[in-house]
Amino acid sequence: MTSITDLISNFFLPDPGNDHSLQHTANNKVTCYTNGVDFYKDVQVEIEKLRNNPNSTKRYFYMTAYEFGLLKLPNQKIGVGSVWNTRPASYNNIVDFQIPGALALPNSGSLLIDYLAALWKQPNRVDVRVMPWISPLLMTVAGSMSTEMWAKNAQSLISVRELRFRTGMDIATLNILSHPLGAMHQKMIICGVGDSTAAPGDYMVAFVSGIDPVSNRLDSTWIDAGVRVEGPAAHIVYRNFRDLWNEAQTRPNQEFHLNTGSTGGVVLDADNNPIPVDQVAVYGKKRPVPARPALTVANGTQSVQVLRTAPTMNFAEGASDLLPMGSLTQQILRWALDYKAPPLQYANNGQGLFEFNAALQKAIEHANKYIYIEDQGFTSQEIMQWIAARMQVKPNLKVIMVYGGNPYELPSYGITQAVKLLAPTLPTPPAISPPNIAFWWRGGSYVHSKVVIIDDEWCSVGSANIMRRSQYTDGELALSILDTIQSSGTPSNPQPFAKLLRRALWARHCAAGVTPENLNDIDPALKLWDANWYAGSFAYTLNTAMERCAIPFVFGDPTPTGGWSNKNRPTQPPYDEKEYNARMPDSRKLY
Repeated sequence: MTSITDLISNFFLPDPGNDHSLQHTANNKVTCYTNGVDFYKDVQVEIEKLRNNPNSTKRYFYMTAYEFGLLKLPNQKIGVGSVWNTRPASYNNIVDFQIPGALALPNSGSLLIDYLAALWKQPNRVDVRVMPWISPLLMTVAGSMSTEMWAKNAQSLISVRELRFRTGMDIATLNILSHPLGAMHQKMIICGVGDSTAAPGDYMVAFVSGIDPVSNRLDSTWIDAGVRVEGPAAHIVYRNFRDLWNEAQTRPNQEFHLNTGSTGGVVLDADNNPIPVDQVAVYGKKRPVPARPALTVANGTQSVQVLRTAPTMNFAEGASDLLPMGSLTQQILRWALDYKAPPLQYANNGQGLFEFNAALQKAIEHANKYIYIEDQGFTSQEIMQWIAARMQVKPNLKVIMVYGGNPYELPSYGITQAVKLLAPTLPTPPAISPPNIAFWWRGGSYVHSKVVIIDDEWCSVGSANIMRRSQYTDGELALSILDTIQSSGTPSNPQPFAKLLRRALWARHCAAGVTPENLNDIDPALKLWDANWYAGSFAYTLNTAMERCAIPFVFGDPTPTGGWSNKNRPTQPPYDEKEYNARMPDSRKLY
């Protein structure tokens, strides 16, 4: 049995001291979720706790989002006009895009926006703050390069406008802190009771996940994961929100315009009536997030380190190696106002934060028995090389990967180039399955999780994908989790958190009737992924929707129903390094 001291040495980054965000926090209580329904059920429980404590003047509810869906919008056109007052109307865009509906909380069926407005309107107002990501670059001419992301930003703007209409300007600050070629991808909620001095009855709860507040995250075919944490780690998450909000409010205010210009674009409500959306400012009156103290929690056994990615901002006056002068991308970037985003002061004084990257590399270097990854990307060549290097050191190390891309989109660009680095000596198709690597496709579902589990000892859960942009460019947040409980006893005994999460995730991919408790022992459970990994018998099997992919593989074209035809048929265009660099930017490079 490995001691918690040794586990921290193996898996946590060094604690810099001085109350740094990377501090090693102990005695946390962490709960895992493997679907959006259970996740938002517990979010609603926290909202109800706040609502049912109307005499308190110290209540707060803060959240960030990559997608922010509060309104019941039909799948119709959204018209977005010029983003800044100085932008000409000729930059207006209209696109058709299927936008998920408004998030209704599963316990009641009531919309999240109704709850947020009700909290704000109570006599002793709850301090509600929302911070969805908006890309100024995408919302101008560059939106034509990424129609889907542009439409998601438009829905976030519309949601903010409606929430402000019901409450006030100060309830929202738009998160405009991303790298121009990246996103602020963090998804977190922090809520509780307390002010600058801890008092009896105060509490703080944080939710960290890959689960945005939009309706399709509750679908049975949407595979996702998140955690709820109480204890000192929740305070680190709180401080992260405080950093984002307060820095965004130091920026010059900007206005995003909707339903304007010559295009005649409109936003329609559920009854097809125009919504009077005109302009959406980044923030109203400046209202800094106050400092609050860390709080303890009883019976917490998890040690947690909070990991962030925040970009550095490196920009060239003319051409750069990644953007040669004269390219279409170069022209668009040079046309866009304020393309050269200022450095992020909270991110190591503008130098960037790459904590998730460093922690994941260290964790992989200490894997002994298995590495399990459930992700929507699998495009990071660097991470695949780390895994391949560890397999050279540990020849019996098992690597399991579960992927299920959005069936109505092409697979993640560069996935085949990255995954084949796990076994670089294998021939090109027809491929074989390497003996200790199992790459599985889940058909009919979108595996949106961002989870890594190693040896039933350590796990990472949050917003960061196995993609280069999550390592170096997008704003990300993940929790690195260990447990003082290191028991391999019966299912009725306490289990380490990583093991509980592994059992829950694997059970979701199993045939009907298989429970997490059935998968308690890791050795026979490995037979789920490869029959040769355990010599004994094992009564349980994977869901019939699961299909193992040979490596190297190339995805086929989508069928008219949205599924994938022959996944090993090489119909994709050849891999192009320039295209990969454009899709997976690295903020450390010069742009």
